[in-house]
Amino acid sequence: MAAIRAGIIGLNGIAVRHVLDIEGNEEVRLGAVCDTDAELGIRWQGEHDAPWYKDYHDINRSEHCDFVIVALPHHLHADAACDALEAGKPVMIQKPMCITVEEADRIIATAERTGTKVATFHTAHLAERDARALIDQGVIGEMVRVLYTRQEARSVAYYGTAPWRGNWATEGGGMLTNQYIHDLNRLHYVCGPVAEVVSCTLANVGHPGIEVEDACTAVVRFENGAYGELSLGLYSQPGLSGYEIIGDRGCIVKRDDEHRYAQLSIPLTEYLRNPTPAPRRPGATLADAARPEPTPDFPYQTRLTIGEIVAAPPRAVPPAQARS
Repeated sequence: MAAIRAGIIGLNGIAVRHVLDIEGNEEVRLGAVCDTDAELGIRWQGEHDAPWYKDYHDINRSEHCDFVIVALPHHLHADAACDALEAGKPVMIQKPMCITVEEADRIIATAERTGTKVATFHTAHLAERDARALIDQGVIGEMVRVLYTRQEARSVAYYGTAPWRGNWATEGGGMLTNQYIHDLNRLHYVCGPVAEVVSCTLANVGHPGIEVEDACTAVVRFENGAYGELSLGLYSQPGLSGYEIIGDRGCIVKRDDEHRYAQLSIPLTEYLRNPTPAPRRPGATLADAARPEPTPDFPYQTRLTIGEIVAAPPRAVPPAQARS
């Protein structure tokens, strides 16, 4: 079977990661590249033996690629993706999908009208399969509460790497749109959809030179009834990152990419409603969570996504679900 040929639109930043994964994958090869920077495009053309296009309208209609990866600045995603869909090219969009709900609706409508597949590339949720498995197996019982924190640091030098970073009009938001969109995706995968944002405070604490947020404190209610408390920041290093998922019969704790879980000696609801004197807390012992299988590496996840949008049969996804 011939390798699927990828075209990459936008050759700065994350495009380097995509091409490394493509070249390490026997099922995919780089077919064409596109960027308005002629010097960059010609260099990529020579290094990767793939024709360079200056205009995305041309690569979207090129015979040298079977699908395209949109790796442009956020505010350019929607136009490039819709043009590819109009040309009959399946599209994989580097997160975020776009920067407004209206743009998301336009992408979805174009995909549905043309019958062409589109996907937004996320990776983080595959690392949480062990936590999801513990929840599905009923190990911690009914989910009650989620505590989630992620703290890192980005210097002013990071925001200076490209003029579109740190601006509402071009980045579409701050860390919730860019860096920590992976964490929101992870929460959705492990804990289910959010039904309500109870409260949310966004602030710029450590980066006065940018417009967007670098801190977030929020309380959300998931559709399963559990409440989540989120604390996210890009102004503290080293910082504590991880989560606790508290259920009626136990909890899952993640620190440093390792999951542990505890099962309670009696259900939490029974303990809380017990009118007789009892220990200050129900007994529990932390144990290592058994990983069902090794977490896929980045190239494997790339192959899964590409296979879904290029080789697999189309699957209808309701617009509301796609937008979330």
